[in-house]
Amino acid sequence: MPKPYDDALKKLFRANAQDFVTLVQDRLRIVEFLPAELDAEHIFADGLARCVDETEQEQLAHFEYQREYDPRMGERLLEYNVLASRLNGYLPVISCVICLKKHANMPRPPFIRRLPNGTVITHFNYICIDLGEISVADLLAKGLPGLLPLIPLTDGGNTRESIDIMTEELIRVGNPDLLWIGLTLAAKVLTTDDDLEWLRRRKAMLSDFLADSPLYQETMAEGEAKGEARGIETGKLQAFSSMRQKNSRNLMQLIQTRFPDLEALAHTCVSEITSPDTLSDLLLKVAIAQTEQEARRALEASLKAS
Repeated sequence: MPKPYDDALKKLFRANAQDFVTLVQDRLRIVEFLPAELDAEHIFADGLARCVDETEQEQLAHFEYQREYDPRMGERLLEYNVLASRLNGYLPVISCVICLKKHANMPRPPFIRRLPNGTVITHFNYICIDLGEISVADLLAKGLPGLLPLIPLTDGGNTRESIDIMTEELIRVGNPDLLWIGLTLAAKVLTTDDDLEWLRRRKAMLSDFLADSPLYQETMAEGEAKGEARGIETGKLQAFSSMRQKNSRNLMQLIQTRFPDLEALAHTCVSEITSPDTLSDLLLKVAIAQTEQEARRALEASLKAS
């Protein structure tokens, strides 16, 4: 999910990976997080962990979030699966795609590739979980707190009532990080201005609880930094515009006083020359020009250089 959406989901896996692994295979236990970058071409998995089963046999668990329709989803998962295995001692990998939105034609497992004569050359099994087909009650029944922030993406989860259920459960669990992620996802699925305004008020009421969330603090700090950067940039643009207007005004006054026949040419200069420094330099050249011809040459030269 572009940035807040995708970041929230990846942070959700990172912070609650065991719940995700239990969702697809309840006998697996995570023993190590693995790098998400899978090769030199900078292919990144959404989640990857080394796990052991009840007999201490190792395997990898690989997760991808899928929001938009992708006709080649099976092939992409297979590529990730093979790369993850190759980079980690060729351990077996269980791959799971979590579909965030309903898509009727989304490819379903297994992925099968055949030769033109029908011979199967690839048969790849993976797990596909459609959040839009899971009810709020079913997700709650799984008893996995790390999955609660996904409630807004489930069937019927994009309502105030469902978001309140998620909020109450996560407050009960006492995890402000999860609540912040859940509210971030909720903002993506609410469809009316009234609902979004309600969500903003809800966040404000929960600010004391959310303040203990490192993710919330990080998001606020990033927002403040971006705001400061925008403020600095806006200030620069305002100063730039003010200087340009001042130089344009002074140039026109000088032309009208000394060389009124060049007023039309001067108007063209101030409309096309965007640099305050160029206008300042032109203003000086016109001011020291001894004749109308010298002033004209200065105006024409500045136009050509702009």
